[in-house]
Amino acid sequence: MAKIKYREILTNPYDPDEQVEIQASTEELFKKRREEQYKKWDLQQDKLENEQYVQEQQQRAYELTVQLKQRTESLYRLCYSNLNPLSPDSYIDEKVAMIKLPRRRVPTLDEAEVDVGINKLVKIAGIVPGKSKDRLKKLQDEAHELYKARLEKYHQKIEDDKEIYRKEREKELVQLTNHIEGLKEGRKTASNYYFSYALDRDDYSVNTKDRFHPEHSSIQYFQSDGEIKFSYRIPNGDEILTAAKYEYDAKKDTIIAVSRDRKTASRWKLRIAESVMLRATAIIFLSDHYSKVNTVSITGYLRYHDSAFGNEQKKKVIRMTMTREIFDMLSLESLDPYDLFSRVLNATISSGLYSKEPFAISEIN
Repeated sequence: MAKIKYREILTNPYDPDEQVEIQASTEELFKKRREEQYKKWDLQQDKLENEQYVQEQQQRAYELTVQLKQRTESLYRLCYSNLNPLSPDSYIDEKVAMIKLPRRRVPTLDEAEVDVGINKLVKIAGIVPGKSKDRLKKLQDEAHELYKARLEKYHQKIEDDKEIYRKEREKELVQLTNHIEGLKEGRKTASNYYFSYALDRDDYSVNTKDRFHPEHSSIQYFQSDGEIKFSYRIPNGDEILTAAKYEYDAKKDTIIAVSRDRKTASRWKLRIAESVMLRATAIIFLSDHYSKVNTVSITGYLRYHDSAFGNEQKKKVIRMTMTREIFDMLSLESLDPYDLFSRVLNATISSGLYSKEPFAISEIN
């Protein structure tokens, strides 16, 4: 049996409490066993760190899924969540507040000094008594005069701005007051302005972060029967949140969104589109302070990029009409938009909406 000549107690660099004794009869064998032990510890640590990393990514995916479910729940409430109807008073206040005083930059002495020719070299040369110092003193006097003149001109412009601002506010206030009087009487132009603004100021999202910008056109109020008609953009399929959960993909080393199945996703997107149109309808009726609107008719359209034309196209895909009588019967908090549109409103919806590409959907008449 070979005599043991080399012996050492090794400490695990990743766990100081773990120690291993190695021994060998030759220096070469000793070095080999030593290297093997450290390599074994390295492999164990790599495996442990990898397991921890995977667990961290899985936990992150779980947290994102929880957030996703919360956001999805909020989209179930899209037709009524955070509705902010317009009132005549808020219409006037908000529109007048849009008129702002222009922001003007205050002139500075440093700028005046640069403009008359004072720089670092001139200032350094002016330290020594003589012509250079006299020249610096002269330039500084010129700079002060220039700065004083600019400051006086600045203050005069501020006063002029205030007067213009006052007149613009007075003019806008008169115009808006006339709009409200026209609204009371059910006049077409005043009603169009008022309800158009009510739709523009709405604020909501159909995914996890981006604001959906309300876009409408051709808003028309008909005094004879109290009907409002307009077109309203509904979201494209790729704008709508459709992920069901998040998972960690170990092969790609990334967290991926797992979408709903195609049929479920299409139904969900349609629900969101119907909720968007129902929300616009609610804005109109709830903003109708003087009860002049009896019916709201909306044509929902998609705006999408068509590669065949190389530009944006619009396509009318949903049409609905709701009376005030029906609206007053609704419970926005608990209704099902799909049932409402199909059974009560008998809405017209293009076949294949959200299950086909926009260019392949037939436009409604």
